[in-house]
Amino acid sequence: YDKPVLIRLNTRDSEELKTGFPATAEELFAYNAVIIDDLEAGFFTTTQHALLQEFVSRRGGGLLMLGGQESFRQGKYMRTAVGGMLPVYLDRPGETLALDKLRLDLTRDGWLQPWIRLRDNEAAEKKRMGEMTAFSSLNQVRGNKPGASVMATVKVKNQDVPYPALVTHKFGRGRVAAMLLGDVW
Repeated sequence: YDKPVLIRLNTRDSEELKTGFPATAEELFAYNAVIIDDLEAGFFTTTQHALLQEFVSRRGGGLLMLGGQESFRQGKYMRTAVGGMLPVYLDRPGETLALDKLRLDLTRDGWLQPWIRLRDNEAAEKKRMGEMTAFSSLNQVRGNKPGASVMATVKVKNQDVPYPALVTHKFGRGRVAAMLLGDVW
């Protein structure tokens, strides 16, 4: 059960991605975005790490890392090309706290982005977010990189300290985002 799974969605035919993650720019550059979740850095070869960096910076692709157990620091992305693209620092997170019952909230930047909201007006979105089940898994980071935008934060109930939950930034011609919640829906 501890083996990586490549999910092929809406492939052109039975041959597309049959051999696994793309190994050439020609293969990878045909896509618009890559989502990595719960996948150790060791899944990718050094060449594929560099290829992903090219995909984002030169091709203008998107990269989203979701906060699964094998992502971010736990996935050993600290000194990789993919880790270098992330909008957060993975080294030395400082004091890590046991966090539970985390409530998600959008930041000012998050409210301004239509791709983050699921409802068409603020009242409906606040209602939806207020009814969400609390989260219990957060990848804590040292901080955000310069120029990064925090789109959403989480707070422990009855505490005022926000922790970044969704952080994004431009990288070359593309964009990279980090969803630091491990149990996001």
